[in-house]
Amino acid sequence: MSCGELLALNRPVYGFEELSLPGYTRLCAGECLLPAISHYCLDMGREGFLTALYVKKSQAEEELEAKEGKI
Repeated sequence: MSCGELLALNRPVYGFEELSLPGYTRLCAGECLLPAISHYCLDMGREGFLTALYVKKSQAEEELEAKEGKI
């Protein structure tokens, strides 16, 4: 998603990296992970696993692709 598309949503944006975007709030993973799990698993009465949604490849994947000449 481009910055323009993100801004067009006119919604707050949260993340773990320092970004200079209007309406962006940087979060600390340690401070928000436990409450999220607690809400999902305990408050909502759900059992199972939470999964991560990665919006970019890991550094290891990027380095491997660069090494293999895919980038």
